[in-house]
Amino acid sequence: MAAEKADRPRSESTGGGAGGLKFRHVKITPAMKANNVSITTPRNGNWASDGATANSLFFAAPWSGAGGTFVALPWAKAQGKRYEARGMAFAQAHTQPLVDLTFDPFDDYVLYTAGGDDLVRVWRLGPDGVSNSIDFNSPDAAQGSCYTGMQMEAGGKISAITCNPAVKGCMALTTPSRLRVMDVEIGREFSSRDCEADGGVHSMCWTPTGASCLLSLKNRTIITHDPRAPTLAASVFPGHSTVSPNRLAYLKGNHFCSTGKGAGGTREILWYDTRNSSSPSGSYTVDTGSGTLLPLFDADTGIMVMPSKGDGSVRLLEWCNDALVQVQMETLADPHIGFAMLPKRTLNVKAVELLRFARITPDFVHTVSVAASRARMDLFQDDLYPPCLSGQPCASMQEYASGGGLPELPRVSLQPQGMQLLSEIAPIRGRSTSGSGSSGVVVGRNIRSASLMEATQARIAAMAANDSDSDEKKEESDEDW
Repeated sequence: MAAEKADRPRSESTGGGAGGLKFRHVKITPAMKANNVSITTPRNGNWASDGATANSLFFAAPWSGAGGTFVALPWAKAQGKRYEARGMAFAQAHTQPLVDLTFDPFDDYVLYTAGGDDLVRVWRLGPDGVSNSIDFNSPDAAQGSCYTGMQMEAGGKISAITCNPAVKGCMALTTPSRLRVMDVEIGREFSSRDCEADGGVHSMCWTPTGASCLLSLKNRTIITHDPRAPTLAASVFPGHSTVSPNRLAYLKGNHFCSTGKGAGGTREILWYDTRNSSSPSGSYTVDTGSGTLLPLFDADTGIMVMPSKGDGSVRLLEWCNDALVQVQMETLADPHIGFAMLPKRTLNVKAVELLRFARITPDFVHTVSVAASRARMDLFQDDLYPPCLSGQPCASMQEYASGGGLPELPRVSLQPQGMQLLSEIAPIRGRSTSGSGSSGVVVGRNIRSASLMEATQARIAAMAANDSDSDEKKEESDEDW
């Protein structure tokens, strides 16, 4: 019954008003019930984790059970199926509960898990994900399993793990008092920053280029940090007015944002310009809820999807005129346990799907799509789909460690073969080319329809001219009489 309710979200009309908004009419749509992966007893992770991770091939999530148990299944084989706890293959990856997990951004088969035993372990999944149950309490746990034998010691309780989005083999581990940047290939620390004097670490995020990162500290400040120059003076920004946990995300250009709690316990979003560290550039008060707000931002479209862990709300905001504006909200029937963004190369561009996410609830796993409404679905909407990240790194760990600027990340076009570009079709004269009133160019009719319209207008003009001639002749005859 829960799955049926989730397919019928309740919409809530939300604000806007900023000029230039492009995505006021997009739709947040859960997958059909037939495509749900029915499962039981997923585990709600800690606040610093997204609660799930996914890529184009697999999804993975913490699971209830002894030790650091997780499950990883392939989308292609799992969708539409029901899994019972006794028939599933689990990996009991750690001797303590699982804290966080994430896929390698450049290899869909590599998964990293972090446990309460202060270890990060590396897994290489097979075509079926975790197909055989693994118990690390047994002496032969790694034999015949997808565990690679590689592990890294965090030197303290791990809060979260975050892969560098641009550099292969670079990972950040956050503990309550320290940030450690690791070289995954050799399993050793590359650099670290002690944050104990600042009260400890709430969260971190990499810049889109991967050169540096942001740290949210428990002394209610946010700082910049370059792991390659740890002694470099950091820019310090004022954070939220409370010490409640918060999350960071980079936006477009020189901007980033933080979600947390302000005065009175209200949840809020603050956004900043890195060129001005004196105060936030703007803010938006969300509500008085208690769940962690996950800021999942797509720089290509300027869309931020912001689910709230612990309830079913999903907010959609747009970065417009250097501000975040909430343009839509959906309330799904089941609470989110985990939420993760999928790569852009998984999108169905023929259906004008802009973003896709993996969502985990207490009863099932499914995808949630953000899609636009366009009149000419037979054309590739190149105004909405600039070249996206190809899934390839721009540098190795050795190149990153050598210092200097990093090259741009490789990008690839999402245009299907044989699909004509929207920008190549001439818009109708005097008409807006947006079929939804939301963005860019959408041709309302094809060229043939435009020609017919022009021919019709010409006939109407000729008839009007004939009527005018007739009226003039009648006036002349009246004068003669």
